[in-house]
Amino acid sequence: MVLNQVSMLSGKRTRYRLVVKAFALALVVFLTPSFAMGYTVKTTTANIDWDPRIEEEGGDDITPIRWFTGPIYYKVSGTSIAGLSQADFSKLVQNAAQIWQEALGTSELVSENQSCIPQLTYDGLSRNTSGVYGSVRDEENTIYFIQDPAIWAARGYDPKALAMTNIFIEEKGEVKGRIVEADIEINAAAFNFESPVESVEKETQRLGYTIEHEFGHVIGMGHSMVPTSLMFATTTDDEVSFPLDLDNDDVEGACFLYREVEVPTVKEAQAASSGGCTTGSTTPPALPLLSLVMGLCLA
Repeated sequence: MVLNQVSMLSGKRTRYRLVVKAFALALVVFLTPSFAMGYTVKTTTANIDWDPRIEEEGGDDITPIRWFTGPIYYKVSGTSIAGLSQADFSKLVQNAAQIWQEALGTSELVSENQSCIPQLTYDGLSRNTSGVYGSVRDEENTIYFIQDPAIWAARGYDPKALAMTNIFIEEKGEVKGRIVEADIEINAAAFNFESPVESVEKETQRLGYTIEHEFGHVIGMGHSMVPTSLMFATTTDDEVSFPLDLDNDDVEGACFLYREVEVPTVKEAQAASSGGCTTGSTTPPALPLLSLVMGLCLA
């Protein structure tokens, strides 16, 4: 199963709002209010973000998605965009991940000073040099820019979306809702570091905020209706800030997902002794069985 979740756009005092569509996950313009009361988590069901505090008909059949084990190693593409060095891009990504890691390891809501989520670990530059990410599972969790607007459009993404997060889900037997790969795709056309509308600093805040929000989707979080939450579905350029501390609602959602949701015991396939190759019957790779789109766009 593959899920796509996107981050956000910016514009002078522009209001963004969430939209959920079948077949991709992004942050897109929406004019209809959401009815979620707080944090939500992503599920294996198309178009369903689950608020566990609300009893729903058929709720027993809801399967939240999450990583079963950690650490979660993520890589950054070796290509950045004009006006932003690759080193600065990598550092911004690491800072965004670190905000989640530190908040979920030190919050008063986290008992015994133990993080609610698996460790997010920077693993250097991507080995993938094909330029094809997201739509094909490559065994890496990668953050990268899509440079060509035509490619962005060809994937069916809204041109006003800032980013898309593709999440690959494993569904086999008792194993359901297991995230096995996540890639954050950033719309290069939505950012201008060479001739920014306001300043390079503001553009950096927009990009950092977008990536920080997307890491929430990477771990399985949906959108929240708490206005102070990082995962809140709307924002304006005036409200964008980076780094942005997580709200208690963000922490509660992540801790619910990784402490309250039970997962089946997974027996990993053992590599054979001959050259490290796996032989015999093994668990096949996760397949893109379904995609969603959740986006934040210009209203």
